[in-house]
Amino acid sequence: MTPERFQRIDELVTLAQERTASERAQFIREACGDDEDLRVEVESLLACQEEDGFSTQAPSKLAAELLREQVSENTGRASAAYGKNEAQGRYKVLGELGTGGMGVVYAAYDLELGRKVAIKLVRPEASASLSASEGRARLLREARAMAQLSHPNAIAVYDVGTFGEQVFIAMEYVEGSTLSQWLAERKRAWPEVLSIFLQAGRGLAAAHAAGILHRDFKPDNVLVGNNGRVRVLDFGLARATLAATATNSEIADAHTSAQKRLDEQAALLSVALTEPGKLMGTPAFMAPEQLRGQLGDARTDQFSFCIALYQGLYCELPFSGETVATLLQQMEQKGTKQAPESVRVPSRLRKVLLRGLSPAREDRYESMDALLHELTRRPPEIWRRSLGALVLLAALFAIGRSVWPKPNTEQLRSIAVLPLENLSHDPQQDYLADGLTDELITNLSRVGSLRVIARSSAMRYKARPRSIPQIVNELKVDAVLDGTVLASGDQVRVTTALIDASSHKNLWAEKYEGRLADVLFLQNRIARAIIAAVRVKLTSPEEQGLAKVPPVTSDAYQAYLHGIFYWEKSFDRESVDAAIGMFERATTLSPEFALAHARLALAYASRQQNFEPGQELVAKASVAVKTSLSLDPNLAEGYMARGRIASVLQFPLESAIPDFQRALALNAHLGQAHFYLGAVYLQMGFLDEALSELNAVLALDPYSVPARYYIARVHLYQGRYDEALLDFQRSSDFGPTMLWQRVLILLHRGEKSAAHELIGELRRKLPDNEDVASTYAVLLAAEGENEKAEEQIRLAIRTGDGRVHFHYAEYNIASAYALMGNPREALRWLRKTAEGRLTFYPHFERDPNLNNLRADPEFKTWLAEMKSLWERRRSSL
Repeated sequence: MTPERFQRIDELVTLAQERTASERAQFIREACGDDEDLRVEVESLLACQEEDGFSTQAPSKLAAELLREQVSENTGRASAAYGKNEAQGRYKVLGELGTGGMGVVYAAYDLELGRKVAIKLVRPEASASLSASEGRARLLREARAMAQLSHPNAIAVYDVGTFGEQVFIAMEYVEGSTLSQWLAERKRAWPEVLSIFLQAGRGLAAAHAAGILHRDFKPDNVLVGNNGRVRVLDFGLARATLAATATNSEIADAHTSAQKRLDEQAALLSVALTEPGKLMGTPAFMAPEQLRGQLGDARTDQFSFCIALYQGLYCELPFSGETVATLLQQMEQKGTKQAPESVRVPSRLRKVLLRGLSPAREDRYESMDALLHELTRRPPEIWRRSLGALVLLAALFAIGRSVWPKPNTEQLRSIAVLPLENLSHDPQQDYLADGLTDELITNLSRVGSLRVIARSSAMRYKARPRSIPQIVNELKVDAVLDGTVLASGDQVRVTTALIDASSHKNLWAEKYEGRLADVLFLQNRIARAIIAAVRVKLTSPEEQGLAKVPPVTSDAYQAYLHGIFYWEKSFDRESVDAAIGMFERATTLSPEFALAHARLALAYASRQQNFEPGQELVAKASVAVKTSLSLDPNLAEGYMARGRIASVLQFPLESAIPDFQRALALNAHLGQAHFYLGAVYLQMGFLDEALSELNAVLALDPYSVPARYYIARVHLYQGRYDEALLDFQRSSDFGPTMLWQRVLILLHRGEKSAAHELIGELRRKLPDNEDVASTYAVLLAAEGENEKAEEQIRLAIRTGDGRVHFHYAEYNIASAYALMGNPREALRWLRKTAEGRLTFYPHFERDPNLNNLRADPEFKTWLAEMKSLWERRRSSL
């Protein structure tokens, strides 16, 4: 876009705004003529301004300068003045959003990326203690550090740069209000206030982890989006910080000369912040060390956070003073005010605040993470409330009578959670029963000493009911959890019973009732009651994990349960897309829902792998899993999702192994992680290790079709053809796409007639399947039908080339060429196989289909390379 083009767009937007709505469309059509791109640019800018309701008055002179300067996307520096070269102006300023001590903020439109942004123009002189050049350099440095911070509760910085002495920052544009405005809208209950501050606290904690201090935390520097998501603003811009890599102690002790200069300026600070002698704004939220002019550390931000939270809860500040001196005196000698008796806040919450407001830094919590943990730690009674506009009343969970016909004196070691029955018989409510079943299994499986049968095996009893004795015998468990769900209007009732495997009598039974909006807390409570009933001793991390209820709104959790329902319903494009839509809704409504982000990442990976190849879904999956782990670094499902993305979408394959191992270290009962790890081991040729992981899957999920199928494949690649055939014969539930390897087993066993009969059946069912076509090519080549084999190879390439998992077909093609006596083509396709991440050297070494190549020098060299790679990878396990 040339400067002339930009000026033309700007003129047309201005002229269009001068016309009435009825005249505007005709004017744009006539003015733009046949230039469709011009029309789209003009209409998009008009729509953006109308949507945001910005005034059409001319921007300030400062903003106008921004329009006339070229902002370099790569370096953030200004180029020659607008109109002197072919450069384009990037940002269209729409209107002023506000002003502050650091500068002015404008709403703008990024013409290059087609999105709304907030442009903050920061004055270098805002840092009064430094020269203009020093201030300018610091602001740039700190803004660029902020641009590296990625967290849902920290404002996203897109671009930083300068023109002249002016520093600008392009940030995420948020529809919403400041926390100050949000608190002033109406009187809010303490759980609602706490939920918003917890999000802000996590943003601060993420910044501290990145080595960034805020030093000006206050409600005016927090945005509450219209969707409930919180972002903290102005990280690191209000005051100087040291290197981003410094620890808290280093920040406090290093750079003595800089500290001395700041100490000398304490009096200046006091004067600068009074008018005359009266406190103005920020000092009311400052820690004592800041008021004394000292540098401070992460615990300084903690103090400011606690002041703001105190104000949010009690509608007044904890300290009062008209000057810095009197404010310091109250902080250090008198302590906080007596909390108003009219405001009911749990005493334990006040105790946390008082520690965070300790005048001595060493008496505060060691980190924001520790403070947040204390704020969210649950006491014996349920106090957590629904985190959104809803406030949960604990009384809604009216507990029915509990029945204990038999005392349980021994710890149970294994349990199966049967599908909860939907008593409403409304198919639209199936998601609730199935979703709660899945969530109970997920929560219970986090207990290391309790074996919990996986969902796929448990859910088979929904379609094929069995008696309790039959189920116990088939699943080999100590107890069975059975139950029902009845949803009516906005109410839900869940009835559960824990049944002993030997006596078939109830060990425990309970009924729960509450609002549908509170179902998240309901299922968490049921899980904890079950653990108490089976007398499992929890480790400290397990106790903390079960006590932690994710910060999720009711609507987000309902969407999440819908996502689970579609994800488990059927493995087709429609179901996967429906699951993605629901998980996306859940993460939009509750951006801090770590598990939903992890599930979304898995769903993106599935769609890319099976239905929609392309890098866009890879990027989406990567962002989702990164968000998940940033929110919860101890989420097993997050590491499993990251490993899955690496194993099916990215290279190298072995990079997935540590993530799967980390997931299993956090949750040894995560059957999916065992399966994914086993699949990676198989592809890399670690066949014994693969078999071990797949057997671990069957211990948790006895009816797992994928695990049984992969075990059959391992036996095939180990050359154990009799066992592999038996695996297939036992599995009538293997689908047609799984049976092509049975053809190879029959071929290796010399049962060519049976092999032809099966491949004929598969060709009728799957006429355009690359694995079937390439397998038929192997069978034809083994019988000397080279021309027909070549025809099937062409079909396989035509139907499957470019797919994520084409490497099995590539290996079949290589085998066919080897059987046809064509070593050059066989080697070419073997190399493709290895490049496609199928490097199972033990199979290459023993496969009879490659025997014609064994004397070939080039094949020997390639096989030696594969062996070396296999041994090197194996040694790193």
